[in-house]
Amino acid sequence: MRLFVGLAVDDAVKETLERLTLRLCAKDDGLRWSTPDQWHVTLVFLGEVDDGKRARLVRELGTVLQSALTMRMERLGVFERAGILYAEVEVSAELLRLYEFVAAAVRRVGLGIEERPYRAHITLARSRNRDGRKAIEPLRRLAEQQRLSVRWEAKEFLLYESQLSPGGSRYVVRERFALSE
Repeated sequence: MRLFVGLAVDDAVKETLERLTLRLCAKDDGLRWSTPDQWHVTLVFLGEVDDGKRARLVRELGTVLQSALTMRMERLGVFERAGILYAEVEVSAELLRLYEFVAAAVRRVGLGIEERPYRAHITLARSRNRDGRKAIEPLRRLAEQQRLSVRWEAKEFLLYESQLSPGGSRYVVRERFALSE
């Protein structure tokens, strides 16, 4: 199973992002635009995980104790090399602590994680090919002009399965973990 741990995005955030992406997307722009049902904030991407490690991971994630988080999103950004347009999520002290707790749980199971600074974001569009990267550059200027003032409360984190298909990924929630005292 191809897995990752993340935070869901609430309906009000989805509505805001949907209005924004409708203004930004253009026909034949070389980008694959994500749909609201795909929007989430990844904490840790795991990749392929066998059933035994998955069961151990669920137990370890169940030991993570943290209160609900206030999530903030204020601007758009571009990962130019990867050809990705994203909504940037503020990495608060509470979000960073949750990331570290989840990463520690993942390591205890013997799974690896990326060794680079954590950048919380919601992927809005990604390039289909090299032409898509060209389409990202004009979006950079538009993204810099967008100001969002969006907040939501994350009351749980989720273990998702990423099911790949020719039409794009489909994300299925496999486990839920409450964020509470």
